[in-house]
Amino acid sequence: MARNYSPKNFLRQAPNALLARYCQEKELLAEVDFAGLSETNIGPIYDAWDHLPSETRRLMESDFRNIDALACENGIKAIIDSAHVEEEDLEPIFAEMDGFYDKAFWTFFEREPFFEMALLFVNADNLPTRYWRRRKDLPKVSANKDKTSLRELGEAFSYFFRKTEGRGHACVIDYYHRNGLDYFFAYPEDYARTSIEWNKGALERRSHKPAFEIIVVYSQGEGTLDIFFHGSIKTIRDLQVIFSRVILKTEIQPEEKDKRVYDLNGLKRRDFAFIYNPDSGINAVVIKKLRLSTLGGSTKRITLEADPSLDPEAVYDLLEDVVRVDGAAECHQCHKIPLSLINITQAAVQVVFNHNGNRRPATRTFQVSYPNSCSLKQDGRDLIIRRMLVDSGLEPAEPVDQETILQ
Repeated sequence: MARNYSPKNFLRQAPNALLARYCQEKELLAEVDFAGLSETNIGPIYDAWDHLPSETRRLMESDFRNIDALACENGIKAIIDSAHVEEEDLEPIFAEMDGFYDKAFWTFFEREPFFEMALLFVNADNLPTRYWRRRKDLPKVSANKDKTSLRELGEAFSYFFRKTEGRGHACVIDYYHRNGLDYFFAYPEDYARTSIEWNKGALERRSHKPAFEIIVVYSQGEGTLDIFFHGSIKTIRDLQVIFSRVILKTEIQPEEKDKRVYDLNGLKRRDFAFIYNPDSGINAVVIKKLRLSTLGGSTKRITLEADPSLDPEAVYDLLEDVVRVDGAAECHQCHKIPLSLINITQAAVQVVFNHNGNRRPATRTFQVSYPNSCSLKQDGRDLIIRRMLVDSGLEPAEPVDQETILQ
């Protein structure tokens, strides 16, 4: 989830010495005695910032927003990952620093390329999950990421959007490697827009051509392709084909219909066991919510949600209130739905990790939906959980036809 930024909160969190260095390098707020202020006395700093010219304040706030976005556990992990791409280990340097803001500021000052790369990863991780689409049947071949291939992909995306949507007259592709995954960030030109903006104290109408964003994440080891695009499913299917032809040099068939990636029907039974490596750090896995969809002419949806903190199987108590499970006594008057008519189309799952010396164990709650939506990201513990879904059979190795019903 994206962090909420506010100038005052940022000034409270950021160490005065680092704010002073930023302002000294930018030749700003020279009148503020940063050294003479306590760390929580932000009034003089905020007042001086608030009286800056609007354009200067806007540029300064843009930097502060970016630093704030990386001043967290995921942000620092993204910085370390970015440095590893260039074969530099920042962990010994960060070990000497006190907190997240120290590390984010230091990277902003000392390693700008890593800072910018980490921002891309964090922003990608925070994008709405409903616009990501996964495909699992790609050949496991190496991706071509040389300049020629990236240029060809940009030209192909540009031509496609010009012909189909009347936009995309230019397109730039950036490539990065992270956690064994190939990331392709595409920035096609969007439709021209006019907005009303403040400029030097006056309202003006300004025309500009923003870029829209497409993110392609390819895993050679898994043969998977994840694409983020705010648009139609049909367009995403065409982008899959284009990417495979240009970057993988292979031909794949367009998906004619949604294919099941996540098969959640195993969760219908309370004895379902999640499978994970003992070295994964996972201590326990519990179900917090299940969405049931019924077969038949009048399809119904039922959502069951329970707090597992006192009873890890509480949601299954609710399930058995409305569903007649296998082995239950026959009951013609209770009107429970037979289990064979139920499909699980969505689940909220909580994973509890080992303490590792912390006062409270770390937890991760995520949502997975049929056919192919999952709120997990592509880094850290989320990669461990993704592996658990595969090992547990919830993410089949091969897509299953939607008509297949698991009883």
